Amino acid sequence: MKDLLRPAITRGSQGRRRRILILAGIWSGIFPGIFPGICPAADDGQAAANAPAAVAAGLPAAEPAPSPPEPAAVDAAPLQAVVAAPPASDPPPAAAWNPASLLEGRSLASLLPSAVVFGAATLAPAVLLMTTCFVRISVVLGLVRQGLGAAQVPGNQVVASLAIFLSALVMWPVWTKAWDEGVAPYRAGSLAAEEAFERGSLPIRRWMAAQIEQAGNRDTMLLFLARHPGGPQQAATYDDVPVEALLPAFLVSELDVAFAIGFRLLLPFLVLDILVAALAASTGLVMLPPTLVSLPLKLLVFVAADGWTLVVRGLLDGFAPC
Repeated sequence: MKDLLRPAITRGSQGRRRRILILAGIWSGIFPGIFPGICPAADDGQAAANAPAAVAAGLPAAEPAPSPPEPAAVDAAPLQAVVAAPPASDPPPAAAWNPASLLEGRSLASLLPSAVVFGAATLAPAVLLMTTCFVRISVVLGLVRQGLGAAQVPGNQVVASLAIFLSALVMWPVWTKAWDEGVAPYRAGSLAAEEAFERGSLPIRRWMAAQIEQAGNRDTMLLFLARHPGGPQQAATYDDVPVEALLPAFLVSELDVAFAIGFRLLLPFLVLDILVAALAASTGLVMLPPTLVSLPLKLLVFVAADGWTLVVRGLLDGFAPC
């Protein structure tokens, strides 16, 4: 029995060996061509060994994997030229900045008028507040607007514009006199700068002194004069009072007069507010805001009495002449 089965076993072993060789040839020859990036290609010797097995199985022989292209030769001439090129020279150092170069050949004397003009422009608001009647007029107009109950009518620009034009109307004679006595002779070359300033500021100082005297605020001037460091403790006339003491005394006096005028203007409006509030409470209209009813009444009374004309006339007549 064993002798009968031995040829069959031998033929079966040879068949399995042949199938293994065929699979090995297919694996090493065909599979790398399908996945070149994963499995490395077989070398030439292995491909030649597996070729008979593939032929015996009736399959075409696997082609060897193409060899990678050789890198192109790099032209060394440009590199040698770059290496042989001399290094670039360093940039020249920057010239040191000189403040005098901003003048560009102009002298400081030619730039002095422009500097004076810009300096005067920055001091214009302070001059307007401290040496004119702008403070009194603007405060009175603001109190009138508040007394009417209309917080934004007329607007701030309208009130400021009216105060500026009224101030210019009051101060125009004073400015004209200061120009004629100080600025005009200086421009003509007949006066030095210091003397021209003294003569030009004298009319403005006398006008401010007249307003202090008319308001009865001499004590305010003496208060600032007594605390002036290095100044005279007593002055025979207002011409001897330093500007440093006269300017704050004039400003405090103007605020005092403006509040006094504002009180007299606000008193009628206060009476109307009290009457409207009493009538609303007596009729049971507790939830009704009194200002809602008093505003039309105050506007009616103010327009009927020609209030704006009376206020402006009182302001213009309230300034003492120089």
